[in-house]
Amino acid sequence: MSQSEHKSKYNRPMSDDEMQQLLKTGIMLLAGAFVFMGVVTLLVHFETVALYPSSMNVDMLRGFAGRAEYALRYQSLLVAWLVFNVFATIGGRYQFKAFNPLDETKEDKVQMHKNILTNSFEQITISVFAQLILVSFATPEAILKYIPLINMLQFIGRIAFFFGYPYKRSFGFSTTAMPNVVMVTYIIYKFITFQFNL
Repeated sequence: MSQSEHKSKYNRPMSDDEMQQLLKTGIMLLAGAFVFMGVVTLLVHFETVALYPSSMNVDMLRGFAGRAEYALRYQSLLVAWLVFNVFATIGGRYQFKAFNPLDETKEDKVQMHKNILTNSFEQITISVFAQLILVSFATPEAILKYIPLINMLQFIGRIAFFFGYPYKRSFGFSTTAMPNVVMVTYIIYKFITFQFNL
């Protein structure tokens, strides 16, 4: 995409019709994300689909060290995705000759890549910390099933966010953010019950 095509595609005001169409698309993608997450979660919950390796069992997840190791291994996908985003941003700088980050005339050309990288870093950071806290509270059975699910949803969500950005990003964002919201809600609940012996 040339610099002029990039500018005309993303840096222009939208008409009311375009805004309405964008809103409808966003709602459909959001609904699709919830259906997708719901179906996959049910398949994993009822063990119709097992995302963990057959060599793993709950006895390996009795202590925190084993739980943290298990969670960290699945976060390999998320770290790889961040590295990909860094190189995509570098590629954008090369494509648009935006080598000087202080040159505002060219920096807006790589804003999309920077936004995707920033959003990915934020969501993945929340996910990594939430998972490490989650494994300190959850049962080994839940950890075995849900840690691979969380990371798979995060990874798929990040890919969808990347390819849907900027106007069709709601599927990818939801598929990444909702597992984080559910995890944080759960760990806050478990922390309160732990703190106050409820």
